[in-house]
Amino acid sequence: MNKQRTYQKQHSILTLIGLVGIFIGSITSRFTSTISILLLLIIGLHTLINNQKNAISLFKKVGLPFFAMFTVVFTSALCSDNLIEAWIRVRIALPLLTLPFLITGMQHISNDQYRKLLYFVLVMSGLFTIGILLNYYFHFDTYNLDVRRSGAIPTPLDDHIRYSLCICLCFFVAIYLWITSKKRALNGLLALYLVFIFIAIHILSVRIAIISLYIGILLCLLIWSVQSKRLLLPVILMIGLVTTPIICYTFIPTFRTKMQLTQHNINMIMRGEIGNYSDTQRLLSYKMAFQVIQKNPIAGTGIGDLKDDLKSEYTQHYPDKNVKYPHNQFITILAGAGLIGLLVFGLSYFYTILGKPFRYREQFVFGSIILLSFMTENTLLNSTGMSIYVFFQLITYRSVEKIA
Repeated sequence: MNKQRTYQKQHSILTLIGLVGIFIGSITSRFTSTISILLLLIIGLHTLINNQKNAISLFKKVGLPFFAMFTVVFTSALCSDNLIEAWIRVRIALPLLTLPFLITGMQHISNDQYRKLLYFVLVMSGLFTIGILLNYYFHFDTYNLDVRRSGAIPTPLDDHIRYSLCICLCFFVAIYLWITSKKRALNGLLALYLVFIFIAIHILSVRIAIISLYIGILLCLLIWSVQSKRLLLPVILMIGLVTTPIICYTFIPTFRTKMQLTQHNINMIMRGEIGNYSDTQRLLSYKMAFQVIQKNPIAGTGIGDLKDDLKSEYTQHYPDKNVKYPHNQFITILAGAGLIGLLVFGLSYFYTILGKPFRYREQFVFGSIILLSFMTENTLLNSTGMSIYVFFQLITYRSVEKIA
């Protein structure tokens, strides 16, 4: 019995270290995330080998959709001529293959340890965001000018889109803790955190993060109103959500500038101009991707060859523009793996939202936010986005699967 307790304690500590490493690494260091995922993979494999309680059944229950998404990338890579680029895409996608093992290893964490982990995530995300906003305050005019030029407020790893997505997901972690906490003092601190992150996301002014924030809140309100059968408070809160952007437009310079820039970009697009703005470049990336798709719509060009084929299209039609992957996860899969790959990837991802093993309110909100990010970004095409997805998928599933 003592040996079993020691084993459990050691694995729980190592699992927590791995989870913390993935989260911190997703903000500061891709290498840290990679090492941490490997640590959790070893723990998950060890749990399976030793046939721990519920481990094998849990592994079978959640494994298929993640394996399928990885298989799409892997088979597309095998069909590529550029093996170096193909290996890069496979390496980034590897966490999808390991996710079932990682989920299995999560059973070592007790409920108390799990909640402490979530509070740690909120503290760290809050501290990082305070640092970012202080830097913005001290360089207020410079960064506002950068935003007018389609730039962004600096964030860790120079990836303001994925950082904003990360703190958006942290916002809903705080909501989960607020709903499930019975301590008033902690609820007060959580309320302050929610207000702070809500404002911070508007200051950073990443539009997909703002949209995800509002859609996520609406989903939470919808779920709560259905479960509680109370309609008045959700209606009042929804009215508040409608008026909030107007207030933000009035008082937050970066938000106002981003909205004005969006309107300017729309006008440029209507005139058929490309320019060097993020929106026009994003639409151009879609156009070039569909040029590639037309050449091999069923099987795709091969995920490893996609960059080369896009470069060829850009050189032919827009030689003065930088080559970019299409800013859409599904279009990228369609171009690289074809209609077959898109069908498998899309069905697999939607299964992680609507499939029976994942059919919980927490998973639905998380999956919907990631799905929204797919619409304007290749969330899973770089290691930072993949680390964010893996970490929040792990803690989301742990919130509904009471395995400790």
